Amino acid sequence: MEIEFHGLYDKDIFFKAVFLANKPSGRYAVIRAIILLVVGASFILSIIALITTAPENSVRIIRPIITSLILGYFLLQPYFTSRQIATQLWNDSSTQKPQNGTINSQGITYISPTAQSHISWEDFARLRQMKGVVVLLTAGGRLSIFPHNFFNNEEDWEKFQSWVKYKIVEAK
Repeated sequence: MEIEFHGLYDKDIFFKAVFLANKPSGRYAVIRAIILLVVGASFILSIIALITTAPENSVRIIRPIITSLILGYFLLQPYFTSRQIATQLWNDSSTQKPQNGTINSQGITYISPTAQSHISWEDFARLRQMKGVVVLLTAGGRLSIFPHNFFNNEEDWEKFQSWVKYKIVEAK
């Protein structure tokens, strides 16, 4: 059985899908959030200490503030870069063109007027889903976004989701 897909990306869904692909998963997101809370608390306590301390001792307190800001940036950086990556991808002319291809038990084939490109299921390293969208990422960084409206009918969409569920093995 082979499923055909075709369609144009919606900008809002595209940006959400790129964010979803770059979002830290599971325990890494929890660890990142906990560390961010600790860094944020340290920043707030340092600001309070700076306000209530004599001016001659304020130099000692400025270092933790600067350190908190630097750590906060690195913890939030994946979220900052997701928007930048999405904008770059969206501005690429190939993203604005209709996406066409076929999906079967061996993988996904993209078909353009000038070329064909096949990605086997084994090449995909990450799977992310949200309502009405499946996002796949290869180990090499190739992003594949499949909105529900790319499929001709509900049966094709469900078959695609079934293949994704059983064919993609994410690294732990």
